Amino acid sequence: MATLLRSTFGFGESLVAVPLFIPLNIAVPLSVLISILVALVVVVQDHRQIHFNSAK
Repeated sequence: MATLLRSTFGFGESLVAVPLFIPLNIAVPLSVLISILVALVVVVQDHRQIHFNSAK
């Protein structure tokens, strides 16, 4: 759900991904690591469509 929200709107992933029953000092870093992993997977899959000169 969180990744779908991020891919649709570009933000708000942590609002869905960080549940209230896990301590924040565990949930927030875990959410960030999962977010980075998902972004890395997207970059690896779509690396040929990325315009690196425009990204600079």
